[in-house]
Amino acid sequence: MPHPAALLVLLLAAAGCVHPQPTVELVPAESLAVLLPDFVGAYAPVEDATYRGYFADSTGGGAYGLVTAARIYQQGVLQLSVNLSSTDDLGRFLAFVEAGGGRVVPDSTIARDSLFRGVREAGWRPYWVRHGWMLAGHGRAVEVRSLVSPEATHEALGLVNLEALAALEAVATEVDASYARVAR
Repeated sequence: MPHPAALLVLLLAAAGCVHPQPTVELVPAESLAVLLPDFVGAYAPVEDATYRGYFADSTGGGAYGLVTAARIYQQGVLQLSVNLSSTDDLGRFLAFVEAGGGRVVPDSTIARDSLFRGVREAGWRPYWVRHGWMLAGHGRAVEVRSLVSPEATHEALGLVNLEALAALEAVATEVDASYARVAR
């Protein structure tokens, strides 16, 4: 039997190693998934997925959580994806998007595109991202990508009910093992 003082030291050391999991305010993936379109024109759904991330900045700038409900659609061999995301820090998320090459859609393009004009008026910011588009606002993001069909990606943006997406309630979510921690 270990000495009581040694047992106390082990217990204190173990207690010091246990760190509480961070908590973030996110919309549950199941709530996001309900708003994914059933079809995008002739593209039919073939796969659903959920992605979670907790991105910690080692420089002390903070961290943000992200949950995404994703659906892949297919027409023959052509595919496109629609992702609906919730983040607890949209500014940090957008900095990450821009660092990865995402760019705000310029005013000249928005002026020529009725969809982009409407979403901007509703408080969403359109972005160009690799192989598609993203709308960001209200702590949420809609991202649509396709390697071969810019028309279908644009159409898919218009199929997402942005008002319902913005109205979804975020809840306190403990960051657990399902969140891959990625240092920026």
